[in-house]
Amino acid sequence: MVFPPTGITPAMPRLPAPAPVGRGQFIAPLPVPRATPEQKAEVASRAELLEDLHTRRRDLIARLDKRLASTQCEDDARDESWLWADVKPAKVLAAEAPAGLEGRDKTAWAKAERERRLRAHLDGLDTMLQAGATLSVDCADGELRLLVHGVPAIDGVFIRDADTGFLSAQWRHAVRDTHVTEAFDGKKLVRKLLQLRRTVSFRQACVTAPAASG
Repeated sequence: MVFPPTGITPAMPRLPAPAPVGRGQFIAPLPVPRATPEQKAEVASRAELLEDLHTRRRDLIARLDKRLASTQCEDDARDESWLWADVKPAKVLAAEAPAGLEGRDKTAWAKAERERRLRAHLDGLDTMLQAGATLSVDCADGELRLLVHGVPAIDGVFIRDADTGFLSAQWRHAVRDTHVTEAFDGKKLVRKLLQLRRTVSFRQACVTAPAASG
């Protein structure tokens, strides 16, 4: 066996150049039928309608954002009992405690019972909130509903006629850009739905406003 001189690296064998790909080939035209003047006009009309709808949607979202951020709005604090009447505050549930429980034992039972009831509702939501699920909101006859893939997930939330427009708009706003992933669960969804705002009434503003000096 012959070894190359020290310090000299043997040359690697040359590989053949790859054969050219696609030379002489062409892409066949797509089979798109020729449109008649009437069809072209219809497509143009639909494109204009789509642009108009998109502009109106963008403007409505901007108006809602402006209203929610206004100083004439304040937080509208609500808890899960607004969604599910059986999830009562612990102080209310304490009255339902088994006989014989008093003091801290009664308080502990009420907190645990509330958590159990809430967990039952959240588990139901978790089952429906599969990754990629679509969320939507509807409001009819005073009933506000949250739907997952078109199926009611939270319903029976009845509100006053005067509040239907603003509350349903806030729910739609909350789920509009919500992407349901594996990490998104019922607890996070409920937190979004309960982050509400309300407009301060003129009478309330007058009551809370500081009196003018002088």
